[in-house]
Amino acid sequence: MANRSSCPLLGVVLAGGRSSRMGRCKALLTHTDGATFLHRAIEQVRPLSEVVACAIAQDQQDVAQIIPAYVTTLRDQCDQRGPAEGLLRALEFAASHACVGAFVIPVDVPALGTSELQLVQRSFECFPNEISCAVSDNSPDRLEPLIAIYPTGLLPSIAALAKSDNRSLYRFIQKHSHHRVPLPPHTLTNVNHPEDWNEPSPHDPKS
Repeated sequence: MANRSSCPLLGVVLAGGRSSRMGRCKALLTHTDGATFLHRAIEQVRPLSEVVACAIAQDQQDVAQIIPAYVTTLRDQCDQRGPAEGLLRALEFAASHACVGAFVIPVDVPALGTSELQLVQRSFECFPNEISCAVSDNSPDRLEPLIAIYPTGLLPSIAALAKSDNRSLYRFIQKHSHHRVPLPPHTLTNVNHPEDWNEPSPHDPKS
């Protein structure tokens, strides 16, 4: 069983994307285990977190309505800022709740599980003042900035990033001290297009 870190973390599911390529809200897709993508992502990061939150856009009422009561809803305060805005709200909340970092994961990576996330957690426990970021174990040079733990000490830098014209978290990590955590490639594959995901039938025994 996974254990919460000795460094208290805020677990955050990033679900504020527009899902334009998918054509429908990815957070509401049905996983093979019968849960929505959102609920499954929450349950994967929950065992490693002191507090759990979900970062969404200002107008995502459909997602807000299914967020469990034990999960804090973090709404973007500014539109069109992408994941940097969600991370900013997460770090602000983490800092106000005595968490040393925000463990962010995207809502659209259905094969990512707690066992993989625990490897990222262990890296952060060893280097709590630096970013711990997932990479594919067959492409270790390619960072996965949305599967990472950001220390709360980076809050001022992330605030500046979110307000800038260049809000790339990928480049942000490249410029800051970080540790790369290799994970199996299939666990990092995200769902972007309808052909990327076959929803289980309502009559499927797994659903």
